[in-house]
Amino acid sequence: MTGHAPPDDDTRHPTGESRGLRRLFYGERNERLRATWRVVVAVVTFAAVFVPVGLVVGLLPLPGLLRNAPGILPAVAGTAVVSLVAKRLEGRTIAEQGFSLDRSWWYDFVGGVGIGTVAMALAMLLWMEVGAVRVVETLSTGVVSAPLAAVAVVTAAVGYLGVALWEEVVFRGVLVRNGIDGLVARGLSRRTAVVGAVGLGVVTFGVLHSLVPARGATATFAVLQAVLGAVYFTAAYVLTESLALPIGIHFAMNFTNAGLFPTNSSVPALVRVNQTLTVEPSVVGVPVVLTLLLTLAVVAWVRLTRGAVSISDCFDVR
Repeated sequence: MTGHAPPDDDTRHPTGESRGLRRLFYGERNERLRATWRVVVAVVTFAAVFVPVGLVVGLLPLPGLLRNAPGILPAVAGTAVVSLVAKRLEGRTIAEQGFSLDRSWWYDFVGGVGIGTVAMALAMLLWMEVGAVRVVETLSTGVVSAPLAAVAVVTAAVGYLGVALWEEVVFRGVLVRNGIDGLVARGLSRRTAVVGAVGLGVVTFGVLHSLVPARGATATFAVLQAVLGAVYFTAAYVLTESLALPIGIHFAMNFTNAGLFPTNSSVPALVRVNQTLTVEPSVVGVPVVLTLLLTLAVVAWVRLTRGAVSISDCFDVR
């Protein structure tokens, strides 16, 4: 009578090669995909949705007045798929991803809008003082009538909200959050991991923004401004463990800058300007001062709404 042959050792125990391959993708102490690969999967999936939806939206036969608002659609679609990926790969709920959407979330968002609006208006005033920004006209409806101007401002606001949404989700919610997880998993203290992840997020955000400098700004200035901006956006994220405050600040600063103080001659404007933003000390000094003030404002907001400011227990790692 013949029996079944015992299974090969390779089928009972993973070989050194297979263990090494597994360790490339999964951590030693848990079954979660490594943080690096979670970032890769999230970003690739986001792009796979964001880009085609954006292309389709760009083909819609909309009048120029309404072209900004649909820009929120690819942002929402991309955010939704990133949320699904995070839930599948990490088991995090929507709230744990930074979107609790409860009363305190909206309170943070509105607070961020207020902080960002005041900060950007102050920046424009300082740039006017040093001659980097010059007023062309005020209270202008552009090339449309007054009623249509109001519509144009609202659609622009919706578009800028979309930009703030997807950039905060990708650069803070995906990159910084997983960066913290990954560094903690490698044995760093949580405080050190937060600092390291913040540094990674700041550099990445700054370098990529060199590809799309604002009108009237040099690429070098755009990088510097984005790097400094990432400091207070990320501070708002890690200190609140939520995307509400950074989205509010980001949206308000973009909209105030390009929606209320635009350089485009055809759109409505509270104050229309010409700007020349370079790396001259007097010009660069404005975002440097702004970064300090905004970071202090974020800390003050967190202390006011939460009673304490700390990164020592930032984002529990599962």
